[in-house]
Amino acid sequence: MLGARNFVVFEIGAIGCLPVMLNTPQPMPPKTRFLDQVNSLVSIYNAKLAAKLNELGSFLKAQSLFLQKLLDLRKAPSYSLWKRYAAATQPSRTP
Repeated sequence: MLGARNFVVFEIGAIGCLPVMLNTPQPMPPKTRFLDQVNSLVSIYNAKLAAKLNELGSFLKAQSLFLQKLLDLRKAPSYSLWKRYAAATQPSRTP
């Protein structure tokens, strides 16, 4: 049997903090620097995504599903793909 067995699924990031969202005309100006209502909808989606992946993971025993939080990649770059990308694109700057 051929095929992938390990999958990484990324959460949606804070869309309400993107410049394209912040520069879009809003019916009411936001009270904070970011669009918190949009970010709260993203949080709901991410919570449901995690639950669905757990459900799917219990059903698919031969596959591994990993949920990666985008904010965790930024907070702990030593455990992220960013260092690997930098090492591949700028080999002279790697430690």
